[in-house]
Amino acid sequence: MTLYAAYGTNLDPARMSERCPHSPLRTTGWLEGWRLTFGGEEHGWDGALSTIVQDSFEQVYVAVYDVTKEDEVALDGWESADSGLYRKTKVRVSTMSGEQVAWTYVLDAYEGGLPSASYLGVLADAAEAAAAPDDDAAARLAELTGVERHDVALVLGSGWLPAVDALGEATAEIDTTDLPGFSAAAVAGHSGKIRSVRAGDKQLLVFLSRTHYYEGKGVEAVVHGVRTAAAAGCRAIVLTNGCGGLKESWTPGTPVLISDHINLTGRSPIVGARFVDLTDLYSARLRAMCREVEPSLDEGVYVQFPGPHYETPAEVRMAGVLGGHLVGMSTTLEAIAAREAGMEVLGISLVTNLAAGISDQPLDHSEVIEAGRAAASRMGDLLSRVVPRI
Repeated sequence: MTLYAAYGTNLDPARMSERCPHSPLRTTGWLEGWRLTFGGEEHGWDGALSTIVQDSFEQVYVAVYDVTKEDEVALDGWESADSGLYRKTKVRVSTMSGEQVAWTYVLDAYEGGLPSASYLGVLADAAEAAAAPDDDAAARLAELTGVERHDVALVLGSGWLPAVDALGEATAEIDTTDLPGFSAAAVAGHSGKIRSVRAGDKQLLVFLSRTHYYEGKGVEAVVHGVRTAAAAGCRAIVLTNGCGGLKESWTPGTPVLISDHINLTGRSPIVGARFVDLTDLYSARLRAMCREVEPSLDEGVYVQFPGPHYETPAEVRMAGVLGGHLVGMSTTLEAIAAREAGMEVLGISLVTNLAAGISDQPLDHSEVIEAGRAAASRMGDLLSRVVPRI
């Protein structure tokens, strides 16, 4: 028997049991340095076909099967490998038990073209049926922390790290890289740790770093932490960030509740015909609870730019015209994924500087970190009083 790394529609165990009835699922894992994409639109009966291409910044979730020779021949027919549409290639799969060598199919055609909405839906259903990567990460999280189920998740953005100690007693701390699908922190002010914290009768899951869209690792990597939190049992999430403010009254160190957002990345974490209502994405109930704790809290609309460069003064003026009050490079994609997963979302921005053009001072990431350090006591006090009530 040989190992086959399945992606796309073949992630669905039911589909694989029909195509390869004698080939059991061995494990799941990641193809590091590969990216899921589409191509060969002229060959597909329903738009472009799924394939993978090499990309050092990406990873693809796969299911690994022990395939018999008989089933391999049948699978070659299903995948049109016998006609040359797909070709086989050897890949290395990173699994929880170590690296394994397998083969997979790669489309022998140019990348590009659009898949149909129905095909995207089938791909999404297949990933869900495979108990995709978030479940693997949640299972490993429970094993490493000794906590079977967490209640509330927090993502601490730039400038928020000093506030973490006020949340409660840390019962476990692990590296993000200890969990499948996570990468090391790539931004100053992010620690690359995940902490399990006991706060009253709540078990908190605290991410001390996040993956940003501008890191080039794909939207799936950006929202992997949120989806892992949902798989770990969290029914609410607090998303924080350090950002630029458009109101001159918001001095550095001012916390602002996010009431809504404008996503300027041009991307969504939702794949296929899944129409998620974002009308009340940022919970009015949780915002009201925050104002009970600290009545002076203001709120505003957060605008996410792709980054990593800061916004120009003209872009900041545009954000204001569109109805924005806060500008940054995170949060919106995570909030959408959290809503899709059924989580209640609280967003809090820490204004670390006035946005470009509002002030005549140049922008510098070090001042983001310093503003968070200066506001650590206030932010920690706010979170420690709000989170146990969620």
